[in-house]
Amino acid sequence: MGRTDKTDALYVFERNMDVDVETGLLISVPGCAVNRLPYPVRKGDKIRPAAGGIRLKVFFYLPEIPDELIHTYTYQPESNWTTYCPECSNHEWSEAEHTICEDGFIRVAAAPPGESPAWADTVFVEKAEPAPSPIPDWMAKETEDLCRRVEAGRQSGDLVLLLLADTHNAVGCTWPDTLQSLRLTADRLHPDAAVHLGDLTDGLLPTYYTRLLTDLVLEELRGVCGQLWCCVGNHDRNRFRGNPKGISREECAERILRQKAPWYKVKLPEKKLMLLFLDSFDPDEKERYGFSAEEVRWVRRTLRFVPRGYRVLIFSHVPPLAEIHVWSDTIRNEKRMLRCVQRFHARRNGAVLAWIHGHSHADQVYEKLPFPVIGIGCAKLEDFREHKPEGSVTWERIRGTASQELWDVLLIHAGEGSLDFFRFGAGQDRHVSRKKNP
Repeated sequence: MGRTDKTDALYVFERNMDVDVETGLLISVPGCAVNRLPYPVRKGDKIRPAAGGIRLKVFFYLPEIPDELIHTYTYQPESNWTTYCPECSNHEWSEAEHTICEDGFIRVAAAPPGESPAWADTVFVEKAEPAPSPIPDWMAKETEDLCRRVEAGRQSGDLVLLLLADTHNAVGCTWPDTLQSLRLTADRLHPDAAVHLGDLTDGLLPTYYTRLLTDLVLEELRGVCGQLWCCVGNHDRNRFRGNPKGISREECAERILRQKAPWYKVKLPEKKLMLLFLDSFDPDEKERYGFSAEEVRWVRRTLRFVPRGYRVLIFSHVPPLAEIHVWSDTIRNEKRMLRCVQRFHARRNGAVLAWIHGHSHADQVYEKLPFPVIGIGCAKLEDFREHKPEGSVTWERIRGTASQELWDVLLIHAGEGSLDFFRFGAGQDRHVSRKKNP
């Protein structure tokens, strides 16, 4: 997560908080204030109080991701993917200048806490001359290889999408690399849109930060190719692991989707294609995963009025059936939802191209329904093997190589009724054809 002027609001000071000198974790301490999200710095930056009378402590974090966050089912409770480095920190209250010894991140504790939470009112950062940031060799090569394959398979009339899921943006994660790889690819291929299948952040922070981190990812994605279509993920409601600072369904629809409801359609007459984006999680329901009765009725009505000759492609965060969902034994209104989609598919001679979802953090093509259900692995740098549906694949991920990334360029060949997924990073390309009415 790089720093721009628009992200300064992320680094506000919270009163009655400090940092534990042994662990680098936040603790409650009266009469002190600290920035919750670590602030990005470079070697040679100088940190000092912004005004007289303010004393500071500086806690430094290396840009090294702990192995357990990559290889096990673990969520860092502060959404901080860095490694605390006490040797580069200054644990004593001081009004003196502190020089940063390595590229990384800092938390700054301030006393007295002051009235303003703004970073600039408490800390002055004299920035060192920025070092050049060339495109990594692995990223340039992977981009070239991907674009070559896509251009070879691209047909006239295809809808071209950048497709990703489960970014889980956090401090120190690899989202900046993912964003750069998307930009490089978009500059070459000029896709029609980007699709994000949900879970933009971990949903563990106070609402203020989740909103800002969500808006930042969305703004950056819209800057890649202009058009962005999303699904709301279960973490996007900001209720993960009992977080009391939730975000309503209505706010998620407006903030993430720019829609009034968390489900919507995109009609593309020139492609004879209808895209449905569905909501699949409600933390206020007993069966949290699944679809509301209202949404099922909306899908039924929408499919009824799909023009003849159109193909339909459905997107959601959570898969539509419990058989491939390890986090619950049931999917709310699973039978009703699948029944109406399957009936449409049968009436229209196999018009449903596929149902595409994220959430499982694994690749999968499930073929027991009349149409394929396709799972997309997570864009987040993660390869834990537990809690994965039978028949899915989890790819090894290594930081600093192409395998740290995982997203697709999706070519929708609506006329012939097939999909081509071209993989950037961990995994492999996939060709999926629709099933016609038997």
